[in-house]
Amino acid sequence: EFRRVLFRSVLGSTGTILGNGSVSAISSGGSVVLTNAGNAIANASGSASASYSLVDSVTLTLGNVTAGTTASVSAPALTAAGSIAAPTVSLTASTGTLGVTGTVNAATLAALAGAGGISGATGTILGGGSLSAISTGGSVDLSNGSNAIANLSGSASASFNVGDSVNLTVGAVTAGTTAVIATSGSTLAMAGLLTAPTSTLDASAGTLSITGMVSSTATATLKGSLGVLGSTGTILGNGSVSAISSGGSVVLTNAGNVIANASGSASDRKSTRLNSSHITISYAVFCLKK
Repeated sequence: EFRRVLFRSVLGSTGTILGNGSVSAISSGGSVVLTNAGNAIANASGSASASYSLVDSVTLTLGNVTAGTTASVSAPALTAAGSIAAPTVSLTASTGTLGVTGTVNAATLAALAGAGGISGATGTILGGGSLSAISTGGSVDLSNGSNAIANLSGSASASFNVGDSVNLTVGAVTAGTTAVIATSGSTLAMAGLLTAPTSTLDASAGTLSITGMVSSTATATLKGSLGVLGSTGTILGNGSVSAISSGGSVVLTNAGNVIANASGSASDRKSTRLNSSHITISYAVFCLKK
């Protein structure tokens, strides 16, 4: 059954939408508030000139949702299949997986949480804002290279994988197994703490800048087509580091680095330098500047 609600504001925090059907909630001059945790809605869409808030008790598929300020949707398992557009977007799958197969367009913040994982390899995160992606019981996969994200943070109990197409600054990211962060923008700036046994930072068309810390006990792979610059950043974990630049220098000269094994290559070998308190060079690609 399809239910359409159209008023100046739609206020239903104490009311209940039942039937496990579809709901379209629209407010041209106010907010949509359907936050009763007892709601049973299978499909939702709508718009609000102010905020759009929806809470559900069953598996939910979101179509097109637009809000002037914030869009907040929570359900046990949630799929964003349409276009979700608001300056701030919050999507939460409280017990299952958050799927992103459509578009999330948030100019300020997209806060994505999926207890069982975040699956968004075919979906797109747009808006050039900040992204927080958290999964306490699974992986984060937002690896679409068409994403437009300016700032990134998050965590996953398993793997964490994010792709991007613009300049990206990375804050705190933690993963239980592997972390892969890549952008085709001109700069990938590792400003916070990245913690994962195996990590990859890839600036495929620009410079990888490390001013924060990368802590990997197994392997850290650092790629910057125009350079890997980390004189003030720190590589920790006492694992292996592969640092590669096809069109620039590799500079990882912080004396606080803790690296067991290093390998790599750079187009400007004379200006490629590495410092560590514990290191084995696996082959001679690093040399001191004359």
